[in-house]
Amino acid sequence: MKSLGFTATRLRMNLLYEFGALFFSATSLGLLLGWLIAQVIGKEVFKLSWTIDWSRVFMPAILLTILCLVTIFLSSWRAVRAKPRELLSDS
Repeated sequence: MKSLGFTATRLRMNLLYEFGALFFSATSLGLLLGWLIAQVIGKEVFKLSWTIDWSRVFMPAILLTILCLVTIFLSSWRAVRAKPRELLSDS
């Protein structure tokens, strides 16, 4: 994309959207399946009533999302700043 003329800001935003969407999908699926399994085990094994503490569900998700976006930003720093010729060369 860099060789096609994307600016550094546009390329960085594209990477954040792409990997952010993948991370959001994986986090959502993980939270949903984890919650479902916890409910089944809680009701069937321990005979507990249905309760959910939303802060215990969403606080780790928010922290992981921030950590993921920062990691994407930092790991793409060198590639975004490099010239297209450097990225396409063998050395």
